[in-house]
Amino acid sequence: MDTNDTQNDTMTFKMSLVAFLVEFIAVIAIASLLVFLAGPNPAIAVLLMVIGLSLMIGLTTRYIFTSIMVGKNYLEFRKGWILTSKQQIPYDNINSVGMNIDIIGRVLNYGNLKISTGNDVEGIWFKTMDRPEELKNLIESCIEKSNNTDKSKSTGSKSSDADELKKFAELRDKGIITKEEFDQKKKYLLDDDPNT
Repeated sequence: MDTNDTQNDTMTFKMSLVAFLVEFIAVIAIASLLVFLAGPNPAIAVLLMVIGLSLMIGLTTRYIFTSIMVGKNYLEFRKGWILTSKQQIPYDNINSVGMNIDIIGRVLNYGNLKISTGNDVEGIWFKTMDRPEELKNLIESCIEKSNNTDKSKSTGSKSSDADELKKFAELRDKGIITKEEFDQKKKYLLDDDPNT
């Protein structure tokens, strides 16, 4: 979590440093073993070193450039290096948040997170994220707050429409406005689209 972001009611989650180091060391170990097994053939050894180096660069850039920012009104994520994908998703557009943690991830506190939005069947995957359970719970609580806020706004507007209609009925009953003016205001308040 970035401490600067907490002032703005946001939390930023990155990929797990431990998972990154484990994957990085595994790539080095496997590449070294394959180079050793290649023996005296320098062409195969060079090819294996290039493949290993490109995998290490890919892991490093994925670690540096992947983040999820949980804000007050939306979720923002960033992925990629050359083709950077930065996207904001309002909480009311998120259908579900899934999580997948293996045994090593449970011990080292990292896992994969899947965010499904709209009609998206595949979802957006974030691999080896740090503190996945905390991230999932935080996103779900933001979704719940967003849904509650939307419900209270819609309830508030309906009750204010009813209050306004009541005031206009009193004005009609007192003879301050005509029945036609009241009916016109009533149609305006109760109709979803007053232009139709």
